[in-house]
Amino acid sequence: MTMPTLSTFNFHFASESNNTTQVDVSYLLALQSKDSGLDSRTALPVRTPSPPSTSSTCSTCSKRSFSSLASSDDNGYDRGRESSGCEHERKRPRRSLSPFQPYRLYVALGVDAFLSPPGDLLVDKTKYIIDLPDTFQCLVLRPPQFGKTMLLSTLYHFYDSHGATLFDRRFASRAVVTAAPAPVPHSQHLSLMFDLSDVRVYCNIAGVTASLTNKVSFILVNFLEKYAEDLGLSDPGTYLVEVEHDLKEMLTKVFNLAKARGRTLFVGVDNYDAPTQTSTLMARSDLPLDLLHYATVVEIEEFLDSRFWRPLMAATSVIHKLCVTGVLRVNYPALQHLEPNAMPAFHNACGYTDDEALYFTRALLEDPPTINDLHYTCGHYVFPFENSGGILQSFIHPRLLTDYINDMCSPNSLDDDQSFVLLSNFLELVPDHKTSQGVIADDLITLLATGAIDVADELLSPFDFDATRAVTWSMLRLAGGLTCDRETEATLRISSPTVLSLIHSRVDKIVADRYDLHDFVNAWSCFSLNGNPRLLLDMISMPLRELTQRCFGKREPNLQGIFELVFRNNACGNYECPVDPLVLVSAIEGTSVEIQAPSYHPDKVYTMKLTTLSLRGMWLALHPNDDEPTAEKLEDLFNDLLASKEEALLDMQYQIWSPTHNAMETRRVGSFFDDEQSANPHFLAVGGAHILMRHPPPEQQRDEDFTDYDAEGFF
Repeated sequence: MTMPTLSTFNFHFASESNNTTQVDVSYLLALQSKDSGLDSRTALPVRTPSPPSTSSTCSTCSKRSFSSLASSDDNGYDRGRESSGCEHERKRPRRSLSPFQPYRLYVALGVDAFLSPPGDLLVDKTKYIIDLPDTFQCLVLRPPQFGKTMLLSTLYHFYDSHGATLFDRRFASRAVVTAAPAPVPHSQHLSLMFDLSDVRVYCNIAGVTASLTNKVSFILVNFLEKYAEDLGLSDPGTYLVEVEHDLKEMLTKVFNLAKARGRTLFVGVDNYDAPTQTSTLMARSDLPLDLLHYATVVEIEEFLDSRFWRPLMAATSVIHKLCVTGVLRVNYPALQHLEPNAMPAFHNACGYTDDEALYFTRALLEDPPTINDLHYTCGHYVFPFENSGGILQSFIHPRLLTDYINDMCSPNSLDDDQSFVLLSNFLELVPDHKTSQGVIADDLITLLATGAIDVADELLSPFDFDATRAVTWSMLRLAGGLTCDRETEATLRISSPTVLSLIHSRVDKIVADRYDLHDFVNAWSCFSLNGNPRLLLDMISMPLRELTQRCFGKREPNLQGIFELVFRNNACGNYECPVDPLVLVSAIEGTSVEIQAPSYHPDKVYTMKLTTLSLRGMWLALHPNDDEPTAEKLEDLFNDLLASKEEALLDMQYQIWSPTHNAMETRRVGSFFDDEQSANPHFLAVGGAHILMRHPPPEQQRDEDFTDYDAEGFF
């Protein structure tokens, strides 16, 4: 019996081309063999952090210690758990075609991503086509490798008039047909696709002009040859010879020909921001002086605007459907009328919804993760959408989800270095000190300490680093680093553990030097082995106080963020970051969260409870009938709290929202400690000025000569 050589599954919108290689987004599950036809495709197994264990699992199985930590990966995540006998077994693929080769996820190449061989597993994203109007122009911005190329490929083949005879084979089982209340017009246009990702910009403007002109000429000649009969051409290869050196004239001549023949077009432009991205990052001040003769960003954008975009925008009578995709918003005057992500039909077209992600993983893994595990491991994204009408839809990064499955299938999978290359470049450009109106390193530190950042009107501001030399929150969000809060798009949060690690790599040394964290291992050992909290309380109180003073009148730091800065700081000597990310889940003031950290004792894991009482809540309890406090009033209260003793702090009042009463209530600060003694330490931050602690480790774990820092564990 012949062994099967191929089993293929379409995973729609799983990724897309990067800035340098035209890589498609259709993921294929295939057996590597000569007969598969996929031996030229590249496997993309990528390791990501393991999903979080449940609370019960953490308390019984996660036996980590500083004395026996396994080496962490480049992102700082603990791999020691994977070798623990108590840890969950690695999730294996549901089925395999070969006893020697498990399933791997592959990336198909070319514009024909949608035409991957059919299979028995499909994440169908075609339903959005049902709601598209007869004519449209749209700009879709999503993070790198989020499925934009697959979006264009699907539209290309859906509207392609040459695909009419194959339409049923390609789309009959898709949602665009099965879920449509009435037949959706299709196979009605000549389809034309451009990809600007490989336009050569490492040269003067004449070289850029020649590169783009040659690229477009090649695409247009192929277009004319494909549709020669429709356009009445007997020799399409020579049709553009007279104008082959003039980009604008070539485009105009093709569009005029289509109009004269009564034909209409679908046009897709992928990676429209790639020339600006590449030329901007190339023009950084740290490059050698001999590169200064290269074309400037302004020159490249002016050329593209006048010779490429304006002819497209002038051909609206012929181009009935235009879809432009990219990562960053570029300020092309010809595209000023295109509002990013303005078409509701395209909002769900890229990325996986929770249901789609679960369907994907359940089909491939015998022990599939929960949606909370996927959010934790892969992160999730919420994009601004003015017609959302309430809670915003969240999406899982397709590439990170694919990497997660690869990791579950192969313990030796490689790290992904493509999805966040742009973000890494932007983080490198963030200055240590204020040199412009953009983000600085202290802002990233504040982001870690607070877990979120509130922005005003810059969510979709144009990318203009070349002129401003400022990295903005908009740039970091569009590059995939930040996501909108599900309840308000004006609040940005860190999108995934991978991004969290990248931010740590940018600021950890600054934090360690500023707050003297290099002695953290000693402070933690004194606490976890001897029960002496003094050094640890000193260490975590310093950043809490300073960052609170920096945030008067703004979002305040919380203990989750402070422990994130301290316990997960990779610059603290040989400390290897064994604590799970702490700021990916929103901190709720007055609500306790439990975290775990390894002890120096080989079989001990410390569970600690963290509670934060904000400075604003303290002020509101003192002034229940007043308006919101100003920064000056909060500063005065902070100074008063600094001078207060523990007994006075415990008797103070705090205003907090009560879900039980569905109203604000006032509680005594001391009531936030557990009434009954607990075996776990409980840290309570009060107004950013003090950290109180209760229920230190049991007496038998302390040294005989140990004297408590304070009778109440007060700092």
